[in-house]
Amino acid sequence: MSFFETLDQPFSALIVFILGMLTISYLCKTFKLNLYIALLIYFYHTIYAFLYAKMTIHINGGDSLVYYLRAIEDEVSFGLGTKFVISFVDLLYTSFNLSYFGVFLVFNIFGSIGLLAFYASLKDLTRDYYSKLTMLIVLLPSINFWTVSIGKDSLTFMGICLIMWGFLNNKNFLFYISLIIIFCVRPHISGFFLISYVVYILLVSNFKIYYKGLMFVFFSSMSFFAIKFILDYIGLGNLQNLTQLIEYIELRQSYNQDGGGGIDISNMTLFEQVYTYLFRPLPYEVHSFGSLLASFDNFFLLFFFIIVLFKLIIKRIKIKNYFFVFYILISLIFLSSTTSNLGISVRQKWMVMPFLLYIGFYILIQYKILTRKMYA
Repeated sequence: MSFFETLDQPFSALIVFILGMLTISYLCKTFKLNLYIALLIYFYHTIYAFLYAKMTIHINGGDSLVYYLRAIEDEVSFGLGTKFVISFVDLLYTSFNLSYFGVFLVFNIFGSIGLLAFYASLKDLTRDYYSKLTMLIVLLPSINFWTVSIGKDSLTFMGICLIMWGFLNNKNFLFYISLIIIFCVRPHISGFFLISYVVYILLVSNFKIYYKGLMFVFFSSMSFFAIKFILDYIGLGNLQNLTQLIEYIELRQSYNQDGGGGIDISNMTLFEQVYTYLFRPLPYEVHSFGSLLASFDNFFLLFFFIIVLFKLIIKRIKIKNYFFVFYILISLIFLSSTTSNLGISVRQKWMVMPFLLYIGFYILIQYKILTRKMYA
């Protein structure tokens, strides 16, 4: 296996890279970002695509290589999750003869779009404060490394960050489009968003009562069918009581415990599970070069949120981003209690972390504003 198998594939990869540049250049106007910063994010992200692809070929393989080989060698059937990714890779290979690295560059574009949406959301929030820290967050190795690969992560990350930016800028069509994208690769995450949005409409939104009623009925209906589908998808189609759900969670807690990243979370409290999901491994827990890099990011994020929590307690800041809060709570409770491998949580936590970071920056800014008013 190599980056390129035929003479024309380097040229097709170059075309994909240029199309990515053009896409980023166009979107930076939509997101109201500086062109040079947007391209810097794209180029920086592409470096990780090259490193990740090279690593999977020459060092340890991985899901990306499996997806590509299954797409070009096996009979492909359309479906959700892994099947959707393989079907999409098969389409890129058969229609455009893209090489392994060429397909990587396509997924690299998805991850870059997610980064731009994420950066634009934080930049609008931190316009007068923390601009350098915002850029540092966007350039963290973890967020770039796990969003370049052939697989579910880059598509999910793009969808999640577009939902964030779309919600903050009243772009409702982005919510629906992004929800469909997420549903195709990780149906349960789309379910978390639907449930969060239903709760938000019912309890918090400022919609007029008749509009709120229509929206509630519509999204509740969507949630009902989506949840039923998702339960079938994860093997809980015959769920009848809470005991079965608890048994399923206990079963999930026993998965993926082999290898250096496996941990036993069955005896942890929910707080410990959430902490483990978001901030481990730390530097003293590393077992490989990849976990070493992740541990530095985790240490930085842990330090960031300790400061946020400290300032939240001092000023008792009221958080107004309720939709984000509902999604964070619902997704963290489920994901942290069913993920028993640090290698998986290191990459999948970025399905929640963008919203947590947004809330964190909101608290820091409100603290600054309240402090300045106090001494004005």
